[in-house]
Amino acid sequence: TAAAVSESSSNPVRQLRYTNNDAEIGVRHMQDLGVRYLMVRTDPAKAEAAVNDELEFVAVSGTWEIYEVVDSNIVEALDVAPVVVDQSPDDEWYKPGDDRERNLELGTSWFQNRETWPAMPVDEGPDDWQRVTASIVQDQRIEPFDDQRRKVDYVAPDGGIVPTGLPAIAVTDVEIRQQSLSFSVDQTGVPVLVKVSYFPNWNVSGADGPYRAGPNHMIVIPTSTDVDLAYDARGDLDWFFYAMTLIGIGLCILWRRRGDVRHVGSTPSFAPAASGSPAVLPQDPSAVTTVGPGPVGWSP
Repeated sequence: TAAAVSESSSNPVRQLRYTNNDAEIGVRHMQDLGVRYLMVRTDPAKAEAAVNDELEFVAVSGTWEIYEVVDSNIVEALDVAPVVVDQSPDDEWYKPGDDRERNLELGTSWFQNRETWPAMPVDEGPDDWQRVTASIVQDQRIEPFDDQRRKVDYVAPDGGIVPTGLPAIAVTDVEIRQQSLSFSVDQTGVPVLVKVSYFPNWNVSGADGPYRAGPNHMIVIPTSTDVDLAYDARGDLDWFFYAMTLIGIGLCILWRRRGDVRHVGSTPSFAPAASGSPAVLPQDPSAVTTVGPGPVGWSP
């Protein structure tokens, strides 16, 4: 997205493929991600933004011009039913145990090749959603940079997708908080896209899901007119590390209350003193011991 709306972008992730300096694609990407505002600084960027119908001028701040992106929402109803992309060990792009790579390729394929994905791909969903398989687009494949890493492949659905239209519904009262969000709908049963990064700790009430979709977004199916999503940071693994932290703090307090560690002397007990000379423990003047050389071949 940054590359498409920039005259010169750093493009730091070498596995991804970038479209540079194309404002039309950049605005579409911002709408796909729910980005609300765009700030432009260079004269060419300002000239392009001024004539783009999808951008509305808001204000000037220093050398920056600020535009609001039209029809860019964090939560919006879908007009086409999603499709579930089945994965099989027979698929060329299936990587056992590497769901991250699989979702990266599937998400970027939808994000950058919308013409081959008329419906948003999801990992799972209800039985009435269309099931498809996908394959690597061979004529767009790029060979690995080295033996360890390769370009992210583009994948396309096998046999195409039959788009299933959905009834139009209104999404209102969207409220975004630190680790939760809520919204209302005027009709249940219609999938709603939430443009927030999916993670297993997300829980939803008043809807089914969330299902991982597209470029790591979430889709929920409202069962109530009021839907709440909350990120639960208290999974089993989280509780384990909370407990470990509390144990560590408790040990620090215990050791502090026991006082400083006092050593019996500045010389380790196994180190021989000068031949025939006694060593006196300074903490207890009445305790005297004689330390002599160790056995032959002995070393501390």
